[in-house]
Amino acid sequence: MSEGRIIEIYNQGISQVIDAIQKLTAEIRTQKAEIKTLSKENKLLNKRVKPLECQVNKNSNNSSKPPSTDGFKKKTKSLRTKSGKNPGGQEGHEGITLELNDNPDEIQIHQVYECDICGQSLQNVIPENHIILQVVDIPEIKVNALCQLKFNKEKL
Repeated sequence: MSEGRIIEIYNQGISQVIDAIQKLTAEIRTQKAEIKTLSKENKLLNKRVKPLECQVNKNSNNSSKPPSTDGFKKKTKSLRTKSGKNPGGQEGHEGITLELNDNPDEIQIHQVYECDICGQSLQNVIPENHIILQVVDIPEIKVNALCQLKFNKEKL
């Protein structure tokens, strides 16, 4: 509460001052109760976290865990030598780009209705450009069941 607001309440009379103090007291009680609840919850969470941290910090050096459970912390030095060429496609190499399909299975139009910077509506604004993206998915794998029949030669 600002100093100006306090003076304003004081000038309104003693009953307004009492009301303001009672409201602030009720708010303090509510906050104390919330702090108490959060403090208990924090203690419980700390009790749960400590054993988990101990479990994560174990490795083959400080426990009976096998070295295979240590993960990939050790880095091996690469045997690859530098070729002197820049990464990526080299000069004179013609790139190959996957062409857009003329008949896609599904077309989704994602329109922008408001500016993501200022939040103003773009309903009556004519778009300056658009971007076309095409996603190529692997076809769904179908399972074929094979049956193998075995005959007992003695019964035939």
